[in-house]
Amino acid sequence: MYTINYIHKIININYKTILFLHGWGCDKSYFRQTTEIIDYANTIVIDLPGFGENEALKKPYEIENYVNEINNFLSLNNFHLDIIVGHSFGGKLAVFLAEKTKVNYLVLLSPSIINKDKTILTYIKIFLYKIIKRINFFNFISQKMGSEDYKYLSPVMKKTMSNIINKSGLKQFKKLSIETLLIYGKNDTITPPYLGKRLLKANKKAHLIMLDGNHFFYLSNIEIINKIIKELVENE
Repeated sequence: MYTINYIHKIININYKTILFLHGWGCDKSYFRQTTEIIDYANTIVIDLPGFGENEALKKPYEIENYVNEINNFLSLNNFHLDIIVGHSFGGKLAVFLAEKTKVNYLVLLSPSIINKDKTILTYIKIFLYKIIKRINFFNFISQKMGSEDYKYLSPVMKKTMSNIINKSGLKQFKKLSIETLLIYGKNDTITPPYLGKRLLKANKKAHLIMLDGNHFFYLSNIEIINKIIKELVENE
């Protein structure tokens, strides 16, 4: 069993509990400012396995491994959730987690549930990458062709990232029977807003909000995000 590093802020034992899941390449500190101003609910902010203060992964993970580890963590600490807030990969993870864990609301910030459309240039890059990768002499070129996130990862995390990206969460999203709030940054190029519009059509329980900003829009809209979460807590 993986040991997960976390912060648990208890305001009142009778209050609702919110779990925050960060995105790929981030850690629990990305939600520090958001959780600091929450005084109406208990909050749990974790470092996902392989990130932050957690130990490195010993083997590549699938998204199911992350779900199992979080479920083990929740069970071990007797945590019962009311809301899950997830950013990017954390948003995709929240959808899969909601299949296995009782929760009342999801707040998904630029979730990577489905991948953005590939351009012709992207297909060409993938084709060239696969060819170059077969030629050991040009390994250094193939390394330079990867994304910035991908280049500097360990082999285990590279495989994990590939597993996560290639796993669509659309089927799981369609089956959600709980209220789900999708929030996207208007200028997000990593998970563009049009993905949110597609997801909105996939589930009648989904609602969509657009805010100013890029993929990390929530860092510059903390007060707005806080107000949204507070309304969900108070309306339960």
